[in-house]
Amino acid sequence: MISVCMTRIPTGLRVALQKSSGIFRGSLHVSQFSRVVKRIKSLNLGVWSGLALLKCHPLHRIILPVSCDTFQSSSDAVSPVKSSRDPYTWSRGDLFVLIWPEFFSLACAVLGALSAAAMNILIPIYLGEFVEAIALWSNRDGISSGALPTLKLFVAYVVQSVATFSYISVLASVGERIAFKLRNDLLKTIIHNEVAYFDTHNSGKLIDSLTADVQTFKSAFKQCISIGLRSTTQILGSFFSLLSISPMLTGTLLSSLPCMFLIGSLMGTELRRLSQKAQSQHSTASSIAEESFTHIRSVKALSMEELQLERYRDETEKARALNEQLGYGIGMFQGLSNLTLNGVVLGVLYVGGHLIYRDELRSGQLMAFLVTTQTIQRSMAQLSLLFSQLLRGSTALNRIFGVLHDSSRTELLPQRTHSSISNKLYEQWSQPGHAPDLHFDAVRFAYPTRPEAVVLDELNLSIPAGNVVALVGQSGAVVTH
Repeated sequence: MISVCMTRIPTGLRVALQKSSGIFRGSLHVSQFSRVVKRIKSLNLGVWSGLALLKCHPLHRIILPVSCDTFQSSSDAVSPVKSSRDPYTWSRGDLFVLIWPEFFSLACAVLGALSAAAMNILIPIYLGEFVEAIALWSNRDGISSGALPTLKLFVAYVVQSVATFSYISVLASVGERIAFKLRNDLLKTIIHNEVAYFDTHNSGKLIDSLTADVQTFKSAFKQCISIGLRSTTQILGSFFSLLSISPMLTGTLLSSLPCMFLIGSLMGTELRRLSQKAQSQHSTASSIAEESFTHIRSVKALSMEELQLERYRDETEKARALNEQLGYGIGMFQGLSNLTLNGVVLGVLYVGGHLIYRDELRSGQLMAFLVTTQTIQRSMAQLSLLFSQLLRGSTALNRIFGVLHDSSRTELLPQRTHSSISNKLYEQWSQPGHAPDLHFDAVRFAYPTRPEAVVLDELNLSIPAGNVVALVGQSGAVVTH
């Protein structure tokens, strides 16, 4: 039970109370006071360093009849309630609702990406025809025969350039509009939460959702269209193009691919693991720095600068070692990739030379086969990089929709009870020259994120009007007004 007693004190009174997310044992939640008392402001210094009253009016000692009201609430209504659900996983419906307003622009971007992929498939074939035409230029009639291959190759280059410009620019516009909507929806959802929501959620992670997560999703979304769709189309189309040029060369090439894919997949998996571990270690180090800056007053008061610096140095040292391992791994992967790809080109040239010698293949077809093979290689390399980007984008989207759909709120007293309290108190406190005495009866307080660390245990305190009262924390810090 809590008794709230009313008396007359000056209009300029300011009462500093503990942060609103406290617990009155078997009684009223402190956040009720922050809602009903307009002249109450929060103060959080270390472990609730001070309470103060300011005496500034000669009528502060005039005592009026005391009006005391007692309110009872259940213990269930004052305990912070956290969501017990698993982390939110985005669904196709969430993504559809997000991109539906941009459907027309997105369709234009997809059409442009498919057009660019089609030109990338046709260009090697036209290039082979152009090479064969050049071989005939030694004859007088051969010069005129090269006009058509030249025109076809030129048109293909122009169409490819226009299609590339179209889908990249349209995708950039679509991505920015989606990011704009996500950021505004996130901030709207976060800022309308109860104060207790911010006690149970790290502010740095909420900022990351607004900035880094949205940026990661936007980048992954654009790459899935521009790189994923285009590369997949190029791989499928180029494979059939290789079969049409030379089935024998295609079989020779495909026989060496499984071994390369196996080695590349194993190395790629290990590199992704190292990359995720290094990013996690960077986040750990950043959280230490953020904690130090957020609580800089406590760090200074307790002379913990060197301790925090040592903690940060240890974590950054671990991050440095992991990034060095990642750098060596990436270097080895790139070196082996170059060796493998050059070996494939050498093998294709060797087998193709034998086929030309036996008149089973023309020089222009060999050129087209080599260029098509390089197109497939580039497309597969881009898809392998896109896979890790897709994972990061999916994880970021989970966190974004987790914030948007988060229903974990700190439950307070019923709205009807809260309104009755605020109406009775506001009618008396809003009168000029009036403000209450404060009486704390068996107050117990602990932060929702650290319920085992009790800050106030059975606090009994009466603060008469016009008196200066301060509580001193364990650190010795005190604030009076």
